[in-house]
Amino acid sequence: MPEDMKIIRWREWDGPGLEHLVLQERAGEVSADSVAVCSGQTPFAVRYRIACDAGWRAIHRDIACPLRDMCSA
Repeated sequence: MPEDMKIIRWREWDGPGLEHLVLQERAGEVSADSVAVCSGQTPFAVRYRIACDAGWRAIHRDIACPLRDMCSA
C-alpha cells in the first residue's frame, strides 16, 4: 500500500452497517473514496468520493446510491 494512502473501515456499534474508506493525499489534493452499506430495517448502499484541496476545502464530490428511492443526497 502506498505511503500516501490509508484504508479505514468501521461498523456500527449496535447495528448492521459498515463502511470502507480509502483516504489518499497527493499532489496538493486529499481524496476520500468510500462505500457504506446497511442491511437493517431500511437497507441501503452508497458510494461517494470527496476531493479536497490541501487546506481540506471540498473541490469535488460524487455520490451514487444504487437504491435511489431509499437514499437522499
